[in-house]
Amino acid sequence: MATLHEIRTEEFVDSFNGNPPQDMLHMIAQTGEWLETLTGEPHAANAAMLQLLDSLQAPPEEAFGNDRNWREEWNEDAQNHGHLMKRGQDMTELLAFSGFGLRPDIRGEPDDLTAAIEETVAAFRAFTDSIPARWGEMREVHQVALASEARIRLDTGKSVSSEQLAALAGIGLRSLQNLLTKKGSGLTSGPDGRIAPAVALEWLRSRESFRESIWKDSGRETDEPESETQEGDAVGEFLFVPVAADGTAFTPDCRRGAGYTVGLKGEELPFDDYLAALAHVAAMTRPAWRRPNPNGNWGIVRADRWERRSVASLGLEPTT
Repeated sequence: MATLHEIRTEEFVDSFNGNPPQDMLHMIAQTGEWLETLTGEPHAANAAMLQLLDSLQAPPEEAFGNDRNWREEWNEDAQNHGHLMKRGQDMTELLAFSGFGLRPDIRGEPDDLTAAIEETVAAFRAFTDSIPARWGEMREVHQVALASEARIRLDTGKSVSSEQLAALAGIGLRSLQNLLTKKGSGLTSGPDGRIAPAVALEWLRSRESFRESIWKDSGRETDEPESETQEGDAVGEFLFVPVAADGTAFTPDCRRGAGYTVGLKGEELPFDDYLAALAHVAAMTRPAWRRPNPNGNWGIVRADRWERRSVASLGLEPTT
């Protein structure tokens, strides 16, 4: 006579049929799709997933790269690794497009440049929307997506959301929302909450930091003065620095006594070197640092946005 355990086991085997749970198969498939979306390089994602399959079928000691650590190798030169991917290149191009109105370096010569830029911006938006929510804010990525959407929409006569306009202007969303309700600010929104292109552009042009789009005719001459480059400054050498909602940035001026203090209250860490401190802040889920306010009082602030600044403007020596 069969035991209860044997009967239940047979029932399970008949029901399971030796197949893995469908959710597991779905997650594996989604991982492959995500790798392709992340890198923008289908051939690389395909190779990675095939290598994963081969390695799963092999004994641990025979798996590809068993004597290597992918975390260590990616961390050794993370900046260069990021630019190897098409998605990393896209982000760099969209930073130039959204922040300076420059033409993105789109592969090939598209018949319709506007449509090609719209497709690039839409693809980057699809990428940002696919990032798992628990991976952190990924604020810089989302800001680039929003600012790029705002730029191409305004350049094609379309309205923008408050989030898109705030990203393009380089200010916090709350600050822009306050301006929308403030009389005399020059900013108004329609019944749907969106800002008309004429209204948004007039307000942007009143801001010193805004750059008009030149991607449609990048060869035209202009009376705009060239930016002064300090002697010895390496052209093209820039850093991204965090900026708080009050406009104060994490710069070398935040040094106090022996060094810099970064991190939230109770989690603060000291750094003697500015670049080391900046790298740590950039890697934080919630970037924060201690700085003096206009009255000279030191306090902790959190990043509201990131700004691209030249090495020379920060008073640093070029690294090359």
